[in-house]
Amino acid sequence: MQKLFQMMTAFVVGFMLLILLTCADSSHTPTPLETAVDMNRVKFHQFMLQSIADQNNHNRFPGTPGFERSVEYIISWLELAGYEPVLQELDFVAFREVSPAVFNQESPHAVFYPPDDPEGFMTFEYSGSGDVTALVQPVDLIIPMPYESPPNTSTSGCEVADFDGFIPGRIALLQRGNCSFRDKVANAEAAGAAGVIIMNEGQPDRTVASSGSLGDADFSIPAVFANYHIGVEIYSLIQDGQAVRVHMKVNAVLETIRTVNILADTPGGDDARTVVVGAHLDSVAKGPGMNDNGSGCAAILEIAYKIGLAGITPANKIRFAFWSAEEHGLLGSEHYVANLSPEELAKISLYLNADMIASPNYIRFVLDGDGSGSDSPYPGPPGSEKIEKLFNDYFAAMGLPTEPSAINGSSDYGSFADRNIPVGGVNTGASEIKTEEMAQKYGGIAGEACDPNYHTARDTVDNLNYTIQEQMLKAIAHAVYTYGNTPLDSYHQQAMLTQNSNIKYRSTYKGPFAVE
Repeated sequence: MQKLFQMMTAFVVGFMLLILLTCADSSHTPTPLETAVDMNRVKFHQFMLQSIADQNNHNRFPGTPGFERSVEYIISWLELAGYEPVLQELDFVAFREVSPAVFNQESPHAVFYPPDDPEGFMTFEYSGSGDVTALVQPVDLIIPMPYESPPNTSTSGCEVADFDGFIPGRIALLQRGNCSFRDKVANAEAAGAAGVIIMNEGQPDRTVASSGSLGDADFSIPAVFANYHIGVEIYSLIQDGQAVRVHMKVNAVLETIRTVNILADTPGGDDARTVVVGAHLDSVAKGPGMNDNGSGCAAILEIAYKIGLAGITPANKIRFAFWSAEEHGLLGSEHYVANLSPEELAKISLYLNADMIASPNYIRFVLDGDGSGSDSPYPGPPGSEKIEKLFNDYFAAMGLPTEPSAINGSSDYGSFADRNIPVGGVNTGASEIKTEEMAQKYGGIAGEACDPNYHTARDTVDNLNYTIQEQMLKAIAHAVYTYGNTPLDSYHQQAMLTQNSNIKYRSTYKGPFAVE
């Protein structure tokens, strides 16, 4: 008891001092939670998650010992802070590569393309297995792609008619854009393709190879996602009249995996005004996932811990969620909301997401709640614009610039947005390429991805930017404290009580079956 009193006394003194210092040069007065969170503990959590991955095949993939040890670690800290965490089980079909994929040019030149590399290629999740050597045939490509073209300009492979004249047994060279990867591969397979190469589209931010999913489909041919410049190289050779022969090999299996979400509620607070704060705990199979998303998990774990340790009783219930299987199409968060009744959904006032908040070449992104500033024309559900404003106002008070991040369903907020629940959150970028303008505004390296280690074995604690992560930690703590103690509107609740819970508020969800 004496130790707790000393801790609380030190907290109050530190809090008052910080208020005095902040008010001297800023219009922002920190909330108690914002002041209390400790970046050193966040670093410790990430170090421990890294150690867990290092000891368990270098990843924290669902259904593996690395993920199970991560779950145990999160639970131990939640229980230490007085929570009673609940495990929610779910099953899903996972794609696993048995051996590294191969994609090489054999003629007219011998060229090795590196696997699992943004400058090379990556295997599509749920690709079929196969070992083929065949000629490449381009299908409806736009090369060069005009620099100013908007995303999804190319319709390559989106229609069955695109494959008129395609010679069965060849490998189809397609281009990202306008329809899902799944549709492109399905049309190619139906046309008799022996394999599929989908090159990136070619505009800024759409050149490198990255991970992608075919949406749990049953394909029998190998499919890879290649760097735009590799596609241009192959296409140019063919346009010059040369026959390009490549070797492709994918050796993979599908496995049914049982995994869990972790849910932990504050003991007090009005559950009719529940604020859900979430981050996904799983990594990809190819790396430990320290930015994606050990960074978000460590941050919200520290926030939950400080609320519990200090005995803060918010006016509204706060539910902390550590999702599984986000990397497979938001499956953990989707399972959670899909199993709530309309009445239970109506109790959720808003959702805050923390996913990738320590990118080494960061941009300070805020989810674009009103849909006015990003490349997506779709706003979030009503109320999302208020969350966006809260984050933007917070950073503006600190003199820190922000950029809007499209609400396109690319992280777990999508599962909530599709149930008409207001969403918000922050991130620091993944494969987005930093422009010269952004480099001048944020520092870092123009022409490189915000996180060059995204979905690779290099996503370790050694490559995290702790300066930006602390800024994001404080911002999330500010939002959690504010919404935990503010009367919340119920603009979405009556609608949730009267509509089918499976009806989504928009048709642009960017999960495994979505337009890429």
